[in-house]
Amino acid sequence: MAVRYWRALRELGPGSLILYLIYQLPLQLGWYRLRTPLRDWDSRPLQAWLMPGVSPEPQDYASHRAKLRGRFFAPQPETLGRDLRAVLGRQAKRAEREGQGVLEGQFRLFGEETVTLGFPPDWRRFAPLGDADTETRVEAWTHWSSYRLERLPADVKLLWEPGRFGWVYALARAYALTGERRYYQGFWKLLESWREANPPNRGLHWHSAQEVAIRCLALVYASFFFGKELRAEPERLVHLVETIAWHAQRIPPTTAYARAQDNNHLLIESLALLTVGACFPELKPAQAWYKRGRRELVGGLQRQVFPDGGYVQYSANYHRLALQAALWALRLCDCIEDPLPEEAIDAIRRMTRWLHAMTDAENGGVPNIGPNDGAMLLPASLRPFHDHRPTLQAAKRLLAGQRLFEAGPWDDWGLWLGLDTGSTEHAPAPQAREGESLLPESGFYWLRGERTRGMLRAAAFRARPGHSDQAHFELWWNGTPLAQDPGTFLYNGNSPWDNPLSAARHHNTLRLDGREPMERAGRFLWVGRTIAAPIGAWRSQGGTLEVLAIQHHLDPGRAVHQRTVVRAGDHLWWVIDELLGTGRHSAQVGWCLPDAPWRRLRKGLALRIGPEEVILGWSPAGGEWALYKAGERVAGDFSEEPEATLGWVSPTYALREPALRLIRSVAGFLPMRMITTWSLGSGGGELSATFVSPRLGRAPLREVQFGDERLVCDEAHAILAPDTTLKG
Repeated sequence: MAVRYWRALRELGPGSLILYLIYQLPLQLGWYRLRTPLRDWDSRPLQAWLMPGVSPEPQDYASHRAKLRGRFFAPQPETLGRDLRAVLGRQAKRAEREGQGVLEGQFRLFGEETVTLGFPPDWRRFAPLGDADTETRVEAWTHWSSYRLERLPADVKLLWEPGRFGWVYALARAYALTGERRYYQGFWKLLESWREANPPNRGLHWHSAQEVAIRCLALVYASFFFGKELRAEPERLVHLVETIAWHAQRIPPTTAYARAQDNNHLLIESLALLTVGACFPELKPAQAWYKRGRRELVGGLQRQVFPDGGYVQYSANYHRLALQAALWALRLCDCIEDPLPEEAIDAIRRMTRWLHAMTDAENGGVPNIGPNDGAMLLPASLRPFHDHRPTLQAAKRLLAGQRLFEAGPWDDWGLWLGLDTGSTEHAPAPQAREGESLLPESGFYWLRGERTRGMLRAAAFRARPGHSDQAHFELWWNGTPLAQDPGTFLYNGNSPWDNPLSAARHHNTLRLDGREPMERAGRFLWVGRTIAAPIGAWRSQGGTLEVLAIQHHLDPGRAVHQRTVVRAGDHLWWVIDELLGTGRHSAQVGWCLPDAPWRRLRKGLALRIGPEEVILGWSPAGGEWALYKAGERVAGDFSEEPEATLGWVSPTYALREPALRLIRSVAGFLPMRMITTWSLGSGGGELSATFVSPRLGRAPLREVQFGDERLVCDEAHAILAPDTTLKG
């Protein structure tokens, strides 16, 4: 235990730990009860929030707010409805159905699942997903600081998700498309029910300042979007602005926690303060909120975005969330004629390039790397949750006035930022450039064919990793993930579903003697960070052959794992694992495969992917193997405990689907070499190679031959040197 804490102190740094203690000490002493006391909504009426000279009389205040319409980017409902019909075509009817579904108690949660919660929902009840059933709820509703999240009957995010108010955008979209007032009335009924159940600072919906901030941003959007309706009923407008002010007031007292995390928490909370301060300048704390929010957000972007554009959380979904927050801020600051500084805009550009490099241009999918809690800042696109093109398209249009992709239904998200459907130049080559395929600071390296692509993970962590995924490899073919990341499922579920998929045993990597290479020190913290780095990358002149090699110091002083990936055209891949060191050990190589029909081969498996067959082969032929599906072993000659979490994949939070989990275990004296081959469909050919003996820091191949193309792994063909310097 002492060693674990020492590692945490060394790796997180004293600054983060001090900030965390600054948050925890007042929490334990009850100080937050004084800073954020329990109140009723009417204990601080609008008049107490307003600057002198601004009338609190509802009609006068409605007239005042009408003059501030241009301080926010939300389009007029009529404009949004027209543009959505143009972009969505026949899918506009689906948008109307989703809005109607909300009025019937159907809520889309975590980007995918539509769940029946009732209209209005019981705001104390956990959504019946993950490890919660329809009866799981929190009975005691007291000051937010009284709760210990680990003692709740289910994962708190199942309660928080409806309280993020993502349904605001579904109702706004249906209102824009139909002009029917019942969608606005539905919004107001849901807000009233939430206010009644959650007075200021009472209950779990006030516990996390980030949850408060996300809900606050939705309320700000609604205040502008439904502005005409609210001005016709000014008493409602008064109550809404009071609600927004209470939300903004809750954020600053616990900023120490967000600063200690220095991740999406800080960006989202800062964005909420910046937004309320910019959009409601008549409120007494508005100027202080704006200055504080802007300062923290700009500073956060400068610290949290790596030179290659990667984000500090090593997570594709949190990267998109942070980018959406940055785009919101960029657009809003332009509206109030106080543009973000160039250093912040440069960080947004880098984030856009990174996400573009990770995205499949045909379906918008990205590897499901790192923590994924299903978060979306502005969940307004009709595209599937996995499609990152809506965010990328809007980002490129805001930054450069261009489209990354041809016009299509993925243009809908940008409309919510006030972008129009007018013609903009289309960047003609959505495929990422070479320099965007090799992302050394965040530790992602790509090999790409025309129909296939693979990604290898190798990071010298600059921040705390959320997943133990060093040397993890993902393989995609025709837009389908063949070797995939398992995702997240739950952060706070009951054992064994307390964030188990973050471990190396669930990733496509190698373990030594069945052990985790890093130590789990909490549900979100891995200590004893291992280091991985590239050995080199080489490409043939015609581009048909690529080789990428990395080394992972998975057990410093005892063993080094070197992984080399070879791509030959669009149909053949090799993954060569070498374990260097001394003594006798066992090595476990695992693969997370799609849930597909399969058959056993003498030295591998055959998977049926649509009309094609994928052959997964391995050598040496000895050793043990096991195949799991949905927590049960379905084939093989050994077992790995616990089995319950093996054979699952989680595309988004609280959703798990069956997958195949293949594990090979080979024992012997080091050095050891294991090879996994992938033959995709029927269009392959013969791949041959000249191997060299295992040596630290050297790829195992001297040269490879595929058809008429030959690649020598030498300096002349190198595109990446061991010091991560790009060549060419």
